[in-house]
Amino acid sequence: MTATQELFTPKQAYAKTASLFEEIIGNSSEQICRHIFTLLPPFPPNSIIHDNGSGTGQVTAEIMSTNPPPSIMIIATDANEYQVLGCRAKVEENGWLVEMNVMRAQALTFPDEYFTHSFTNFVVANLDEPEVCAGHIWRTLKKGGVAVVCTWAFMPHDLPMKKASAVTRGPDAKFALNWGGDWYLQSKLKDFMLSGGFEEQKIKISTSDVFLEIQDSKRWATILWSYLGTRDDGWHQEDEDRWDEAIEIMVKELESSPAYRKNSDGTASLRFTANVSISTK
Repeated sequence: MTATQELFTPKQAYAKTASLFEEIIGNSSEQICRHIFTLLPPFPPNSIIHDNGSGTGQVTAEIMSTNPPPSIMIIATDANEYQVLGCRAKVEENGWLVEMNVMRAQALTFPDEYFTHSFTNFVVANLDEPEVCAGHIWRTLKKGGVAVVCTWAFMPHDLPMKKASAVTRGPDAKFALNWGGDWYLQSKLKDFMLSGGFEEQKIKISTSDVFLEIQDSKRWATILWSYLGTRDDGWHQEDEDRWDEAIEIMVKELESSPAYRKNSDGTASLRFTANVSISTK
């Protein structure tokens, strides 16, 4: 990546903020958490819970919505400072007792066998050295503790984004972040858990659909392209020049997808499918 490419950003691109991140994901993570909590017993007193790759605190918020015992402890970590700041704002607004740290999932500094529960939702597919992350999940979990790890099995924007890139950049251009591929498979998630040290018979994987409500397809596609559309060598001038074309392709492909549903009030719903692994140490 050249210095020019690293510094250049298309004028149409949104700057990354916690609020725009929440607009991208809506309440999809919360929906998955509600499904997960139907599969787990209530949090017992004195639970020590890790919200790993917390984003702006979606898992933390859903845990608190279950009215857990006041003696539980939640520690939320994320590699991105703006996400931790967004989580902190949510925590302070609600008066929750939550510790927050900027920390990579591949470099956790917590002691061995520290957490009773570990939640890592929609993080591992975008990591370099994911097996290192798996090892840290295992290492920091108490014996008998529960690790929940979620990946996407289907994302409706996957093919629209790839088509927009291929048309406006050519077929050989690569995104800075990888997603999909083998990570859509339950077997990949199982291999991830095994690489950390979890025993096969103690790994349970299921799927769950969630429906993301979006107010405006074009705005949602524009925010998404701003966040995920970066090439592996940075933005190019061509990306600015052909920005509108890329967005138009994304919107057209999204709205023609079987996962897209137009609502009577003018909004729309997009179906996502998640793989959910629940593993015991």
